[in-house]
Amino acid sequence: RLKILPQFGGREEYKSAMNSYTEKRFTRAQRENLNSLLQSWYGQLTSQISSSRNISQDQIKQIIDKPPMFASEALDAGLVDALLYRDGVYNAVRKLAKEGPACVVPHWQPMKFE
Repeated sequence: RLKILPQFGGREEYKSAMNSYTEKRFTRAQRENLNSLLQSWYGQLTSQISSSRNISQDQIKQIIDKPPMFASEALDAGLVDALLYRDGVYNAVRKLAKEGPACVVPHWQPMKFE
């Protein structure tokens, strides 16, 4: 073996691009960074689902934290608008293309991204 070792200079502890080459485990800063990013995404996801489905954000979080659910349970929870077979989906899409979103999803609103 050549015993070549990488040497990288890091600007700040939260700059972790080179960590996959120099570290065997997550550093504290890297873990903080990733957790912060995941919490932010989780908040955005639950917020958007909550506003588009008219369900409280706390209820959405409870639904997400449950084990996987059956399609009928997702319908009852308000996460989906209908349970359709393939032909039903195709018909809904055709109707949607002709008449607009409100014909398929009565409470439809465009999603707002922050």
